[in-house]
Amino acid sequence: MQPENQDNQSQPVEAPAPENTPTPQQVPVQVQQPVDQNPQTQAQPSQTTPQADPGQGFGIASLVTSVLGMGLLGVIFGIIGLNKSKKAGHSNVMALIGTVWGGLVTLAAIPIIIGLILANFSGALDIAKDTESVNDINGVHSQLEIYYNQNNNYPLEISSETLKGVDPEYLLDSNDKPFKVFTTAKSETEAESTSTPTSKQRYQYIGYKCNDVGCEGYILRSYIGKPTAARPNPYTKYGLSNY
Repeated sequence: MQPENQDNQSQPVEAPAPENTPTPQQVPVQVQQPVDQNPQTQAQPSQTTPQADPGQGFGIASLVTSVLGMGLLGVIFGIIGLNKSKKAGHSNVMALIGTVWGGLVTLAAIPIIIGLILANFSGALDIAKDTESVNDINGVHSQLEIYYNQNNNYPLEISSETLKGVDPEYLLDSNDKPFKVFTTAKSETEAESTSTPTSKQRYQYIGYKCNDVGCEGYILRSYIGKPTAARPNPYTKYGLSNY
């Protein structure tokens, strides 16, 4: 019948769903960050800070000490400063000037230094000779008093034969010269007026009121190169029994 066929034709026919249809996957969306167009905010390239000159301080010290006349110290500081600067890749003009200046000052001072050394050495040598002279005069003086006690007079000469107990070294001065003996004075005053000893002939024995047997008195004298209040020049000893 026609009405029934029309109803069947007007209804849509559903197609069967495919069994193996893939499920769509979600793709992550990448969000692009905005680019900062300001050049000042962009990353700046790293800059290497230059290394400080480790020898600069020694260069300054070298120049200052050299100017002040301490040449040797200036040379030492200068050499240290130059080495430190060279290792760090720097040039050290002050250290170089200080080293040269200090070297010139040192060379100029060498003759003065040598002179001072020689003067001090000479002074020390004179003091040593003076000490030896005083010891010798005192030693001979003691033996002369022993001689007087045994002979009731003083000898006409100074020798190891007349002074039996004397140390032979007492009889020679620092120049290895024996006592210069005088026996012609008539009094102690005249004996004192005798010419004084010198650095070349340091020891004197001046007997007075002498005869063929001996002398009634004497004066011992020695040259002193570096005289002091306690050790004048000449260093003098008188006989204890002078009259």
